[in-house]
Amino acid sequence: MKIKKAKNYLFLLGLLVFSHALAKPFKKEFILKGLHLNRIYKSMEGPLETQVGLDFGLKSSPFIWITKMTVEILNSDHKVGSQEFLCHAVFKYPDKNNHQAALGVAQGLKTIQFPPGHGLKIPNVKDDIFIQAQALNNNYPDIDKTVYIRFTFEYYDDETAKKEKLKPLGMKFVGSLCPYKEKNGSAGCEPVFPKYYHTSPSGKKMTDHWLVPPGKHVYSSLQEGEFAIKQDIKVHYVWMHLHPYGQYIELKKLGEVKPLWKGMAQNNAKLAILEKVESYSSVKGFNLYKDNQYELVMLYDNPRKKPVDAMGFLYMYYTPL
Repeated sequence: MKIKKAKNYLFLLGLLVFSHALAKPFKKEFILKGLHLNRIYKSMEGPLETQVGLDFGLKSSPFIWITKMTVEILNSDHKVGSQEFLCHAVFKYPDKNNHQAALGVAQGLKTIQFPPGHGLKIPNVKDDIFIQAQALNNNYPDIDKTVYIRFTFEYYDDETAKKEKLKPLGMKFVGSLCPYKEKNGSAGCEPVFPKYYHTSPSGKKMTDHWLVPPGKHVYSSLQEGEFAIKQDIKVHYVWMHLHPYGQYIELKKLGEVKPLWKGMAQNNAKLAILEKVESYSSVKGFNLYKDNQYELVMLYDNPRKKPVDAMGFLYMYYTPL
């Protein structure tokens, strides 16, 4: 009798696991209008397209829980093309403080998928959510090409998310800043757009988009001001934003050698293309504390005879500790 009860229990447990696996997310895609490329477009210079008011088809659900987003470049025949023509693509939404938060990808990464049991909980207000993408062309001066950007989302309605016991994720980004090199100055990094800069807590001008001279260059940036960690958090997902010739980004506690996380990049051997960048996804996660100081370290290796532009950001999705 005991053996039979044990078998029945295991059978019922198996049914529960099986039925849980059958909880499939909704899936929907959005395609932006075509972006025409007819010359070289460096980072942040290419044609840009925005679509406001995304309808996910969940009229009775107060929230949408995003668990996966894929962004693909499509050719004029709407077949999947090369990701080299993507500068960046973002899905923007208001967070709990009504600030604009973002879920995005850039060249080298096309899919973000959160670890099991986690998702972005977004108010289902059609007019407050939108997608945006910018095209890029670093390599072909005589190009005449139109590309389309396809966003594909996987998501749950609020009722299903509660049954699945999904944990809502917050978003925090950290970035690399370099001292702003003034015109005719001798120190610092030459900004790509001279009129745009950050001001550090100590009042110094800093740039987050600068020109890297030929050769290898390591940049280290203390995370302060808007980049400071202001609450204790557990990070479950990280995606990194680099430009071509970027080799890695690592996040470290100030004064320590071993990084909390290090993401590597794979560059094309001949062209200015980031073919692949690493991301981090973990149910266990790693902790960041508001009382600690952190630095972002990245390496660029410029093989050309002229400067190339650079950026470095980590976008982290977390639960509070």
